[in-house]
Amino acid sequence: MSVPEQHPMLHPELDAAWRNVALADDKLRAIQDEAIRLSPFVFSGEIAKPDAVDALWRIALNHDLCSTHHRLDDAEHVIGEGLKGIATLLAVPKTTTQKIASNTPVSVSRETATPLASASSAQTGLSAADLQRITFAPLNYVVPGYIEQGLTLLAGKPKRGKSWLCLHVAIAVSRGGFTLGDVKCGEGDVLYCALEDNKRRLQRRMTKLMGTQDWPARLRFEIAMPRLKDGGVEFVRSWIKHANNPRLIIIDTLAKVRDPRGREQTGYEADYGAVAELKALADEYGLAIILVHHQRKLEAEDPLDSVSGTTGLTGAVDTVIVLIHDGQGVRLYGRGRDIDEIDKAVEFSPDTCVWKVLGEAQSVRRSDERGEILEVLHKAANSMTPQQLASATDKPPVNIRKLLSKMVSAGEVIKTKRGAYLHPDHIDHKVTSEDGDEGEGDSE
Repeated sequence: MSVPEQHPMLHPELDAAWRNVALADDKLRAIQDEAIRLSPFVFSGEIAKPDAVDALWRIALNHDLCSTHHRLDDAEHVIGEGLKGIATLLAVPKTTTQKIASNTPVSVSRETATPLASASSAQTGLSAADLQRITFAPLNYVVPGYIEQGLTLLAGKPKRGKSWLCLHVAIAVSRGGFTLGDVKCGEGDVLYCALEDNKRRLQRRMTKLMGTQDWPARLRFEIAMPRLKDGGVEFVRSWIKHANNPRLIIIDTLAKVRDPRGREQTGYEADYGAVAELKALADEYGLAIILVHHQRKLEAEDPLDSVSGTTGLTGAVDTVIVLIHDGQGVRLYGRGRDIDEIDKAVEFSPDTCVWKVLGEAQSVRRSDERGEILEVLHKAANSMTPQQLASATDKPPVNIRKLLSKMVSAGEVIKTKRGAYLHPDHIDHKVTSEDGDEGEGDSE
């Protein structure tokens, strides 16, 4: 089949949409397929939504899909919903099956990775060979590397900076600016439900972060909303439908909107059900929702186990991010279905009220510990044993031994014959047979 001559497009993916629809038998379904395929590019800001809508309308007009009022309504519906990542025409899109059959890669969003089917269909799967040929669109990050499309749970201890982090992220997304130091965000509309704040406090915080520069019109605040089962989900959905490019929703906090546990519900069922509708809403519209929550008082080896509630809560969301405060500073730790594990050392500035990523937590903390050991050794008149260094730095001896071994290999410290350690600046100090007699020697 020949492809009709097309108008020049503003993006290669729009050119691809023109060609794919031209080669399909069912043009309306093909336009839906292409709208869904383009939705991640619109969501990420790579393609402007008006450009995508204009291109798809021109394709529809070229194939005579707007000749009657009924066809016009159909085209408008599949374009509008498709660009949100929603398939409204049930059954496998023919453009997808044609391209799979011809062994040509097809790019689809995660929403169309499994073909939709009518309620009466017995099967909705696909073969491994078909799956291999699919080229998926890139993950849609609202905050690259941290917050992606879907439902994210952000947990931390009360009054430890979670709301400041959320507000700064909201400003960055609404302006297409930076957050966490140097993380660039794509621009879009943001709804921030600051349910534990009032207008005066919000104004004070915005002034702290932005001063007298123009505040973003694309950031909308709400200080009250219904509980989710009492209209809260529809409250959020209404904003999504009226926003030009809905990209991020923040609900601070979950406790303000979740429903009470039912009499016959287990804790797991109650926690899972509390966020299930928000998870479905994020998937339906292809945007990100952040739920702010609290940690338990007790410490946990796995940071996700420190989140208040059962595993039903952490299991229902796409991503869990925890702000961990301990004796060595603050970590931003996260795990999710589609994101790489996050473990960053972060720092909060009391002067600017802004969070900044310092680097990988392990590297930053190791550097801090090494610096502390070097400082102690530099001040010491004689060499020191691991036990003495552990006492001086208030660190576990086993950790000090492991770190000293690495520091010796790196040439950062000098190990004596008696298993004690010197700062390199003290290499000329006389190492006597008494080195190490004051404490425990190295047993390596």
